[in-house]
Parts: sequence; C-alpha cells; structure tokens
Amino acid sequence: MSTTTMKTPGVYIQELDAFGNSVVPVATAVPAFIGYTEKTSFNGKSLKNTAVKITSLTQFQSMFEEKEASKRPKIQFNITTDSQAKVLASGASIYIDTPAKSDAMGTNGEYYLDTTAKKVFGPKASNKWPTTGVALISNSGSPAKVYVPGQNGQFYADVKAKNIYGPYKNNAWPSATTTLIGESKPDDQNDGADGDVYVDTKAKKKYGPKKNGKWPAATAVLLGENPPATDSSADGAFYLDNTTNNLYGPKKGGKWPSNGDDISTVAPDFSFNGTGYSISNATRIHRLHSAMRFFYANGGAECYVISVGDYKDPLNADDITGAIDLLKKETEPTMLVVPDVVEFDIDNAYAIQGYMINHCGEEMPNRVAILDIPGGYSEPNDSSTASVDQFRDRVSGTVQKSNSYAVAYYPWLHTTVYQASDISYQNITEDSFVNIAELLTAEFTNTKKGISSVQASAISCFTNKGKSTDGKLTIDVADAALQNLSVQYPILLSKVRRKLNLMAPSAAMAGIYTAVDNSQGVWKAPANVAVQSVIAPAIKIDHDMQEDLNVPLDGKSVCAIRAFKGMGNMVWGARTLDGNSNDWRYVNIRRTLIYLEQSIKEAAKAYVFAPNDASTWVNVQSMIANFLTGVWKQGGLVGPKPADAFSVSVGLGTTMTNDDIQNGRMIVAVKVALSHPAEFIEITFQQEMQKA
Repeated sequence: MSTTTMKTPGVYIQELDAFGNSVVPVATAVPAFIGYTEKTSFNGKSLKNTAVKITSLTQFQSMFEEKEASKRPKIQFNITTDSQAKVLASGASIYIDTPAKSDAMGTNGEYYLDTTAKKVFGPKASNKWPTTGVALISNSGSPAKVYVPGQNGQFYADVKAKNIYGPYKNNAWPSATTTLIGESKPDDQNDGADGDVYVDTKAKKKYGPKKNGKWPAATAVLLGENPPATDSSADGAFYLDNTTNNLYGPKKGGKWPSNGDDISTVAPDFSFNGTGYSISNATRIHRLHSAMRFFYANGGAECYVISVGDYKDPLNADDITGAIDLLKKETEPTMLVVPDVVEFDIDNAYAIQGYMINHCGEEMPNRVAILDIPGGYSEPNDSSTASVDQFRDRVSGTVQKSNSYAVAYYPWLHTTVYQASDISYQNITEDSFVNIAELLTAEFTNTKKGISSVQASAISCFTNKGKSTDGKLTIDVADAALQNLSVQYPILLSKVRRKLNLMAPSAAMAGIYTAVDNSQGVWKAPANVAVQSVIAPAIKIDHDMQEDLNVPLDGKSVCAIRAFKGMGNMVWGARTLDGNSNDWRYVNIRRTLIYLEQSIKEAAKAYVFAPNDASTWVNVQSMIANFLTGVWKQGGLVGPKPADAFSVSVGLGTTMTNDDIQNGRMIVAVKVALSHPAEFIEITFQQEMQKA
C-alpha cells in the first residue's frame, strides 16, 4: 500500500525486496531431431510437421511407431550371388550384368549397367527402369583414348593393350611403345629380358627398362587412364574407365564430369562353398528410428522430434528445410540433428547441411548443428579422406562465423543398435529368397547325413516364397527353425544386421553432449568420451590421418572418432567447422557462450522498459555478476578469483552515452574467461647429471 493512500489512522505494513532478480540457467542439452517416422499421427491427432517434446525412447516408440512389430515396415535387403550391386559415391547403387534387369530390382535413382550390351539404364524412376539405355563408351573402344597431358619424363601405361608410352618429351607422348610384362613386381630377378618394363598400377610407379639382367630400384611416376577429353558422344552418354573402374556420366553440356563413381569389384559380404553373396539395401534406410536408439544409448534425455512424413513418402529436401524453419518458433532446442540427411543424394544432402548451419548461425544462434559426413564409411584406395574433402568443399555457412555453430564427426560407426532378434527373413526381398534356398541347399548337402525332411521343408518355404511344398511349415516357422538348424543362415542374417548397424555418429554425439552437460557442465569439451553401443569405427583413423582432420588449412575441422586399445571407441576431437578462429575453435567454447548469453538474455527481459537509471543498472549488474560467480564456482570460468574470471559493466560514461539513454538503449558489457580444453599435452624429458 502506497503512503499516498494512508488517510485512516492505523498501522500499515510494507514489504521491501532485499534481493534483486536472479538469472535462471537455460537448458543446454535439448536436441531437435528431424526425419521420417513410421507413423505421423497419435490418438487421432496429426504429428506431421509438429515439434513434439519427448523424454524417453519408450515415448518416441509409442507416438511414432506401430505397437505391433508385425505391422512395422521392414528395411529390406537384396542378397545377390555375383557381387553386382556397387555403391556409387553419390550414395546410389549401380547393378552390373546380372540378375536380369527387372523393376523389382533396385530403387529409384539407381542405375543398371549392362556390360554385355554396353548400355547404362537409369536413373530408375517411378519404380520402373527405362526401356532404353544409353550407349556406354569404353576406354578400349571408340572414341579413341586421349592421353592426359603429362610432364616431361613421365610414363603412361595402357594395361589392357599391355603397352607403355613414354617418357613424355617436348610436351608430347611418343607413338612408339614398349611391351608391358605385368602389373606386379617380378619375384625373380631373372623374370623379363633387358629392355622390358614393369608397372605397379597400385603404387602408380614404373620400373625399367631392365638392364644387365637387373631391375632398377629407381621408379618414375605413372599416369593413369582418364575419361576422354574430347569425343563425338552426345549428352547423356556414360564412360567406363576399365582401369580405375570409375563410371563417368551422364555427359552434360558437351563435357564429362570431372569425378567418376567407383564401381570396382568388391569382396562379397558373405561367402560359402565358393559362392559370394553381396548384400545391398533394396529400400531406403529410415535413419530416425535407429538414431533415437543411438541417442538414448549414449545418455540422451529430453529432445524434440519433428516428423516430416512416413516411410511411404519420398525423400524431399524441402520437407527437411521446412521443418528446420518450424524450429524458429521453438526456443528450447540447443542442438539440431537430421539423421536422414545421409540418405539424400549428394547435392541435396550438402544443401540441407548448409541450411542447418545458417539456421543455427544466423537465425537461431542459441543452438548448434551436429553434422554427419555423407559416405563417411568407405573411402577409395587412392584417397583416405575423399568424403571429408568433398564435405569441406561443399558445406559452409553463408558467413564464416556461422561455421562455429556447426560440428562434424567422422567416420561412421559399426554399432549394436539392432540386435539379432530385430532381423529375420522379413528384412530380405522375395527376389533374394532363391539365393537363400541355394545357400541352405549347399550347406545341408555338404553334411554327412544330407538334407533331412525338416530341412527340405524349411528350404522350400523360401523357394515358394511363403509356405513349404509339403504344407507343414510357414516361412515364419522356417525362419525360427533355421536359426538352430543352419550355421550359415544366422551368419547371413548377421551380415544384414551389420549393414543396418552401420550408422552415422550425430545422434550418439547428441546423447554424449547431454551426458557431459549433465555430469560436468556445458563448459567441458564433449571429447575423450567413449561412444556406447559401438563395436568399431567404420574407418580406422591413425595419428597421421587425424592431423588433416583436426587442423586443416581451410579451418573446417572434422572431429574424429577413434578406437584405442584398452579405452574403447573414443570421441577424439572437439573443434567446430570454424577451426581457424581463436575465438570459436572449440565446441565447448561456442556452447558455453550460448549458455551464458541465453541465460542472461532471458533474465534481462524483466528490465525491458524499466527506468534507464543508476538503480536499474546496479540491479542488472548485480544479477549478472551473481550468476557468473555461480558459474565460476562450478568451474565454467577460469581465474583464481571472480574478478579475474569475469567483469560486468553498465552505466553512463562506462558503456553508454547520453545519446544512448535518450534513444532507450541500456548497454551492458560482459567479459568472461572461458575454459579452453588441453587439446595438446606436451611432456618434456631431459637428463641431468648424477648429484650424489
């Protein structure tokens, strides 16, 4: 009651505030996941394009997945016996020669290469292969191979014709050739005659000519074969480089693409009795489900989920970017994760990741984007970090500082997210059942007892794609029986499970951020931490390989996940994509500043429209200082005393002028000393003289 209202004699009580407002810390570990889900509605209400907050894996499954396992869509795989399914660098697949091209084989966007007819069919669209193919130009046919320009002294090998050209002289290749005796170093010095030449195509070096019965130790750099520089082929043509096994095309604008897709023969995923079996996914792998499992296995807690569609919907980059825009209305999420981005074609994948960076760095600077490396599970022999190099070339924020709001992790991981009980015949296409029947027949025939009636009945379930010929078994029963009757069938299913368990690390990192924040604080770098539910990284990174990942010239650092004996699979990097910045190099620095900024920002809203005078300035300064003192006590700021760890300034003549006050501006200057990680520890040893 104000004293101005005291008109009646009596005793009046007034309560005065003894303490000013306080800063309430904002949450630091609330990721937002965007992707496709089994269901897009719950209890009759649509969840599509809606930010839904969940607190457990059970809640996610109840809202976004079918309750009955039998109703859940299965990710299916093709089992082929000739290794013809090759994964392209773009993420699509190319099928070579056999089985006969059918619409049941492959998914939209993939290609089919008929090396007999020398034609390429694709890309597959609307679940149908094109009826006409594009003529395939081979390096052994027409147009004639055009040699790439070399440097004087270099050699060029045509391993198909077994001829070698060189040395390159006066900027021209000689027409004369020397016989090429082989592609591997002779075991015996007596192999080959004087004048012969030997080429190591893997090391790209040339030995020879042999002289006085001895091979020279000195070698020369060998140029490999390239697609033709000029030719008469029309746009849309493809070019197969038989030496490097790279497929170039389609030709566009009269030019060949500079990079090809490796379709070299790879070792089969599974072998038995002299037959190789290759496993390739026939349907798109929907990543959000497994990402949520991976997230909670690594310490995940509260998070937001935005479903952009169900499993029947095609991939659409606009759906993902539209969902990212929806997050502008949500202030709580502090991380952005899009597990499905690695399923998009390369151009769309990188476009989405650039959109993620700009969203975090420019539009919503209260969160960071955790990025995966598309294709970061397998690298070509001639480049150990090809996927990382491509990622760096294609992904960036619009402004340099936005890169500090993004963190990338590499490589992909072999996980245990899917268990043996999750995999069955339902994960294999019906077209592949015949190959499974052949595998089982070969296995049981090799036994001393031969094929029993039960085994034959189980095999016929796959031959008939459903029920045994004698009517005694269904394929469900046969699947369960073969888990015990067969040795090879469970192994084959384990290979399918391995394919599903190959996962990008972003979801696990979101869980690790959460666990580290809750146990040690956002200022602790989320590194030197073991990734849970992981068998091994898909690519083994050593000390030398990580040098370029961690400290590249362009500053786009990529955080490595490495396996250490006795330690496990460890996160071994804590740098943002702005690795050349002394201010924003480390992810914990960026996230700690976000935490401090957003916490103080929310508390300062209480003083909007308050009198811009000394009384308000003192309250604001005290409020912020008290908050930062608490952070300092927890170890979030460094310094022997609070005055060394931070400073808060506000006032006329200090941070503001009369003009600022007249224009309604109250300016507060906050300086903080943040804790940087000890990334490099140097221990110096020196001998000293014996003292006694």
